[in-house]
Amino acid sequence: MTRTTCAALLTLAAIAFAAPASAQQINGALRLHLETGVLGFESETDNPDGPAGSQTTKSTTFGPSAAGLGFGIGFGVGDNLVVGGNVTLQYRSVNPEGPGSVSGSNVTLMPYIEVLLGDGGTRPFVGGALLVSFDDFGDRSTTLFGLAGMGGVHIFMTDSYSFDLAGRLFVDTGSTSFDAGGMTIDTSITRFGLIGLVGVSGWSI
Repeated sequence: MTRTTCAALLTLAAIAFAAPASAQQINGALRLHLETGVLGFESETDNPDGPAGSQTTKSTTFGPSAAGLGFGIGFGVGDNLVVGGNVTLQYRSVNPEGPGSVSGSNVTLMPYIEVLLGDGGTRPFVGGALLVSFDDFGDRSTTLFGLAGMGGVHIFMTDSYSFDLAGRLFVDTGSTSFDAGGMTIDTSITRFGLIGLVGVSGWSI
């Protein structure tokens, strides 16, 4: 059993034992949530030091965990306001059976704020977040900082549990280091993209 699987099970257990809280009473509620990307688009522009020109690559991903698995905790500071933090974990492997196979991981930290609209069992929301992202992929390491805008809806199936649909538009920038034949090549990097997310939340007070 992987660490990611264990963390997911622990989060789901915490949600399952959450105490009842009214969908209309976010104020004072503790939110535990789990989400995964199901659709993603990303554009990355690299600007290496030296004479080489910039290069842009684009990618589209589909399916569960397309953009990693996210775990978060939030707190209702008002009837329509939630602040919290999220960590997203992702593992990728390229050509795992071939001679040139490489694998790596990404960790993204995301403090966020959400403004919930309405007062019924379906609560649309908009929000924003700060991003700090760390990649370790083969002989390449990357550190990025950025911003994200969010929007979606919490659909309360009961007073304590919601099914969450969301979209996240992000941009981040930073630097990456690549080891090429004993030489370290530094490159500035900019990414922007859009992620579609599904998840579940437990709300308790």
